[in-house]
Amino acid sequence: MSIRALVLPKNGKNTQKKLNVQAKLHAILPSVSRANKSKSKRGAEAVHNLDLRGVACPMNFVKTRLYLDKMQSGETVTVILDDGEPVESVSQSVKAEGHRVLDQVQSGDSSWTLTIIKA
Repeated sequence: MSIRALVLPKNGKNTQKKLNVQAKLHAILPSVSRANKSKSKRGAEAVHNLDLRGVACPMNFVKTRLYLDKMQSGETVTVILDDGEPVESVSQSVKAEGHRVLDQVQSGDSSWTLTIIKA
C-alpha cells in the first residue's frame, strides 16, 4: 500500500485529519537537508543524491519513498544509508515498490550507497 493511499483516502471523510497527516509528511521533506539534484551539462536526466545516515528505520524508507514520488520515471537517485537494517529494509522495500536497485556498495565509513532507478 502506498503512503498516498494511507494519507489521502479517496472518500471525503476526515478532511482535517488528512490535512494534519499531510502537513506532517511534508514537514519531513525539508528535514532532508542533505538532498540535492544536479543536471549534467549535456541536459541528460537529473541525478539525485539523498544522504540518510543517522536516520532511523522506518523513516529512512519513508523519506526515500517521498523523494522517489517527486522524481520522474527513469531518473536515478543515490541514497546513502547506515550499515545493517537501514540498507536491508530500504533495498527490499524499494524493489517491492517496483523500482530497480542498480548498485549497492559499502563505503569505508560503514555506510552503504544505493543507486536506485525510479520505475
